[in-house]
Amino acid sequence: MKKNSFLIFLSIISLLIITSCKAEQNNDDDVDTTNETNDGTTALGNKYHSKSGEFKINFPGEPEISTEETKTQIGNIDIIQYMYEDTSSVVYIVGYTDFPSLVTSLQSSEQILKIGQEYLIGSTGAKITLEKNNELSGKPGLYYEAQDDKTSTIAAVQGYLNDNRFFQIAIIRKDRMPTQDEIDNFIGTFEFAKN
Repeated sequence: MKKNSFLIFLSIISLLIITSCKAEQNNDDDVDTTNETNDGTTALGNKYHSKSGEFKINFPGEPEISTEETKTQIGNIDIIQYMYEDTSSVVYIVGYTDFPSLVTSLQSSEQILKIGQEYLIGSTGAKITLEKNNELSGKPGLYYEAQDDKTSTIAAVQGYLNDNRFFQIAIIRKDRMPTQDEIDNFIGTFEFAKN
């Protein structure tokens, strides 16, 4: 039973990394954008507040929102992705899904974050160049950087599990590693925002 539950969980995690399929546009998200950061200064772009996603972050521009409903062995789940493509070589992404309680009760938060990382990296062939555990508002997180030499793709990725909601926040570049300022001004501005 534990092995079957783990396989079900792994298949759900795999759904989170589907970024090439665009689903229907969801423009009904109730958002609030300002130019203020947490400390009241102007940052990379607009402070984007997704009320339905229950998060805030500084996107460099207005993100495209897509929702994909995916059938799984434990029912349908929605994968919601907010993506802003700055140039053909830089993409900013916040993605999340709400797992059923069954899934999050089978593994610890740290295990879920690690499985998500291993599956994402394993499916691309990229190598992890940096990894560290962290937390945000008392919720565990996993930050890592990865590089795929075949495609010259470099990513800085932050995962969080906030109750049953699994977030992945990423900057993906084709030309170079995101600078610390770029990471701080995007990933570093992410916050949970309960309505």
